[in-house]
Amino acid sequence: MAKDWITESKSDSKSSWESGSNNKEVKMGRPSIPEEKKRKPRFTMNMNDSEYKLIEEAAEQLGVPVAVYIRQQALLAAEKQMSQKSQHIKSTL
Repeated sequence: MAKDWITESKSDSKSSWESGSNNKEVKMGRPSIPEEKKRKPRFTMNMNDSEYKLIEEAAEQLGVPVAVYIRQQALLAAEKQMSQKSQHIKSTL
């Protein structure tokens, strides 16, 4: 009797038996991130407890995760440095 039910379920097009095995188009899960938006390089920072606490509190005041805060601050500092360097080069010309 069980075999008849299985056979009937497999042959019924509306059955959920082995669902999705015939449809390769359906993708489940998180969508892919385009290559240019992926954050690839990673590094580790060492700091003491008081340094981390200071950064953690600053991030909390802005309502962002610590990693986001550190990334934003590093990028702002790099942009500022590059801007100052280009201004210095222009002033020497």
